[in-house]
Amino acid sequence: CVHVFYTVIGIAALMAQSTLMFTVIKYIGAAYLIYIGTKAILSKGDPSHLEEGEPNPNTAAVAAPAKCMSALAALRSGFITNLFNPKATLFFLAMFTQIIGPETPVHVQIFFGMTCALICAGWFSAVALVLTKPRVKKVFLRIAKWIDRVCGGLMIALGLKLAVAR
Repeated sequence: CVHVFYTVIGIAALMAQSTLMFTVIKYIGAAYLIYIGTKAILSKGDPSHLEEGEPNPNTAAVAAPAKCMSALAALRSGFITNLFNPKATLFFLAMFTQIIGPETPVHVQIFFGMTCALICAGWFSAVALVLTKPRVKKVFLRIAKWIDRVCGGLMIALGLKLAVAR
């Protein structure tokens, strides 16, 4: 919600001040979407190629905690991590410059922002609930590379569409 709020407010202010700056930021957002799409396509996915007992390079540096984190501590940690994530800013900026233009009324911009916030909340909740189930997690990790590739292709397509949109 924080990213959505300041992105919508910032885009509205930016459009009021400079169409050129809005266009430059739109192209930066398109380039970023293409970049993360390319990274997703090139992703190795699940490190299932590791032998039994071999450390996973993605998790080897993280020591097992002495005790589980409380729900409130986990929520706080996730919120702070996301709050200071510059990729979230770039992502929302790229998304909103795709659907918000100089002629878009403020109440419609707010509606887009609230819709995006609800979708994100639903997505993160679903991921947390579904991927904590061991069987689901195992299947997901087995097909993670293909999910990355499909999502990467969609991000690249969105970035290209954004780059050529008027």
